[in-house]
Amino acid sequence: RLARIGGKEKHLIVTWTSGGNKYLPMALNLGESVRKNAPKILRHFVFIAMDEEAHSALRAAGYHSIYRRGGTSLEDDVWKMRWRILTTACRLGLAALVIDTDMVILRNPLRALRHDADMEVMTDHFFPEKYLFVEWVRVEDHINTGFLWGRGEGTARFIRTFLEANRHEWIRGIPRHKIDQNVFNRYVFKALTDGHLRAYYKETVYGSTAASFTIR
Repeated sequence: RLARIGGKEKHLIVTWTSGGNKYLPMALNLGESVRKNAPKILRHFVFIAMDEEAHSALRAAGYHSIYRRGGTSLEDDVWKMRWRILTTACRLGLAALVIDTDMVILRNPLRALRHDADMEVMTDHFFPEKYLFVEWVRVEDHINTGFLWGRGEGTARFIRTFLEANRHEWIRGIPRHKIDQNVFNRYVFKALTDGHLRAYYKETVYGSTAASFTIR
């Protein structure tokens, strides 16, 4: 179904939610902002529903919804969901923008992309030209994982390796950090340091210029 929703353009805007009063209203609000402010992307906009309540409500509201039955740990499913979505889309030959539900869309977000890297992300820094990937800055501020665009086998491979390294909720008796954004930033930072990644902000280059995998 993801390939069908991606259409001939082969791109998706994807988010996910569960039912209940905490997350479902945010998801519906996000969907309404897409419908009102960027209706042309609505045919490529899809929810991954984590339970039947969310799936039924989203379909009733007129959105694409795919029900994914979870595993034994809801917390682990939530932690890994954005990464599984992005990897799956890339392996299907699609370019996917994966976003959190706690935002609104004011215009077509795909127009902000430059399409000159394997992944494009956003940052929490007010002054990224000064603080991006500086070691003493709080690590989770470098990349905000609430907005992730990726394409191609390079992205799928990078994310699969990240997921494999963080497959378990407990690692050597130590609990995995509850915020996947924190862990992903540390993973990116190490990849930059080890020369496996090249990152860009405007014209500034971070990491190894010889690295084939790129993030903007």
